[in-house]
Amino acid sequence: MPPVVRRIFSSSLWLLALLAVLPAGASAQNYGGAPQLDALALNRFYGPGDRHFAGTGPAPGGSHYEQTVGYLLPGAAPGRHAIFSCTAGDDQFLSTDGTCEGRTVRGRLGFAYDAPPAGDPNVTAVYRCLRPGIDHFVSTDPGCESTTPEGGLGYLRRTGTAILRFYNTPADRFFASSAPPPPGYGLQSPLGRYLPAGGKGRHAIFSCDAGGGDHFVSGDAGCEGRGVLGLDGYLYDAAPRTEPTLLLYRCLRPGVDHFVSISGNCEGAQTESPLGYARVFERALSQYYDAATATYWTTPGSVLAGYRYERSLGFLQPSGGAGLRALYGCRSGDSDHFLSLDPGCEHTNGEGRIGFLYTSDVEGRNTIALYRCNRAGAHFASLNPLCDGQNTEARLGYLLTDEDAPLPPPACARSQGRVRASLRGRRRRTVGYGHGTGYSGRARFPDHTPAAGVRITILQGNGPYRALGHARTGDKGRFSFRVRRGPNRTIRAAYRAAPLDEALACSAKAHVDVRAHATLSVSPRTVGGGGAFRFHGRVSGRPLPSRGKLVVIQAYDGGRWREATTVRSNRKGRFKGAYRFNSGTPHTYPLRALVRPEGRFPFAAGASKRTSVRVR
Repeated sequence: MPPVVRRIFSSSLWLLALLAVLPAGASAQNYGGAPQLDALALNRFYGPGDRHFAGTGPAPGGSHYEQTVGYLLPGAAPGRHAIFSCTAGDDQFLSTDGTCEGRTVRGRLGFAYDAPPAGDPNVTAVYRCLRPGIDHFVSTDPGCESTTPEGGLGYLRRTGTAILRFYNTPADRFFASSAPPPPGYGLQSPLGRYLPAGGKGRHAIFSCDAGGGDHFVSGDAGCEGRGVLGLDGYLYDAAPRTEPTLLLYRCLRPGVDHFVSISGNCEGAQTESPLGYARVFERALSQYYDAATATYWTTPGSVLAGYRYERSLGFLQPSGGAGLRALYGCRSGDSDHFLSLDPGCEHTNGEGRIGFLYTSDVEGRNTIALYRCNRAGAHFASLNPLCDGQNTEARLGYLLTDEDAPLPPPACARSQGRVRASLRGRRRRTVGYGHGTGYSGRARFPDHTPAAGVRITILQGNGPYRALGHARTGDKGRFSFRVRRGPNRTIRAAYRAAPLDEALACSAKAHVDVRAHATLSVSPRTVGGGGAFRFHGRVSGRPLPSRGKLVVIQAYDGGRWREATTVRSNRKGRFKGAYRFNSGTPHTYPLRALVRPEGRFPFAAGASKRTSVRVR
């Protein structure tokens, strides 16, 4: 290992590294020879049974790496759609359909652009292809490499945002880029992160080839007359005050090659020029796994050699404010990374402030609680309040599950999460006007354990839904909610079974029927035989039909209620009229105003209190 390699590992970059997330059940995993890349690299493998596999994490045993198709996006936003991993027997394939076209859903991998972002040349179209009778696979070739095209899956970035430095030991050559390295190069160290887009105060950096295995980066789109490999990303012209950054330098080992460093003296080599300022962190909090140490590391930055991307957990806020608290990455010993709200890292090694968490749920936003856990003296972080059966130390705060994008309407989908709820033991309950009712239930995680400490959203309607309110489950996954007074409603309880699921796990529908209400007054209360009386009243509840609400005036006679007359209210619900009794037989008639269901009047049948008229 050359001296330049040894020095980079002691760099101050790793004083800014993030935490570890360690769910139970870690096991050895196969990456099929894929290079260690940035989060959400979509890799294509070829393996047993003459079949392909595409994913962001481990591949089936016996598979070998073919290519990196592109880089998925971590969160939902306008102009994006989800990509799902699916199986049909032994055939693994990708789909934009959340139900995997009726096949088995393995999970959501990430998001793709619907169309190429304007002014961004660093994207590529990705297609789904078919080898009839064999398998599906993904490709950037619209002709599907002389197989059968099945259509586009969307657009992915050609590169990630992590600036990774790779080294080829036999050739003694470096390669620094946000793109996959040539064969034979292994990850040496990360150098920070590119900005994904240009703008004021930013400049582009290009990946170049000087020949003879000398790869370098340049701010010149023409690569200073050498071979242009493509756009790598963007750097700040000057260090911003809003986030931590690192100044990158282009370095030269005369007669050998160029390389990139965060050291101003190029680690003892020749300094050519500063390149610009790179980010240290993204907002997405991603989980990585090291099979050699069986440890997890979760960070919005980049990781050292040995750690492989597994999944994204959510999104930190880059700056503080009301309802936010700072989160720090800490390290005890060589590999016990943990999270803390203490800037002093509880008297251990501090790795810096890595972002901000919400202190509680945010109304109108999708959030998920983040917990600190302990297993046999080693800390880890989890989204499971029970810490996967280990010891829960603290709830640290709440992550966002979207990228500050406008939230789509809540939607239900088939899920391995389970929610059961009822209206005091019933699926349908009728209540009087102006009254509410209790609604309660229980939620379970996909592994059938109680979904403790999760936020339950009470949905109203038959789709598209709107949120009626929220409840929080207890230790056993139980929750309760008070359905306030109002009109008829169809409701269901829902929660996000996995933190980045687009749709919700939902209970069966329950129906709250509310009796309509009206008032009725009559005058005079006594009439002569064949005489008439006048009546008036008002229908309660909104909305009313635009033409007014039909009201039936009924009289109780002969053991049942009989219709006397029907009138229509005005737009404010007020009604009036007159009725003449044909009979001259002395009698007292109970009267009521009956209000029946009607279009645009969301109430069940109901009636006014009784009044009466006496016929002399």
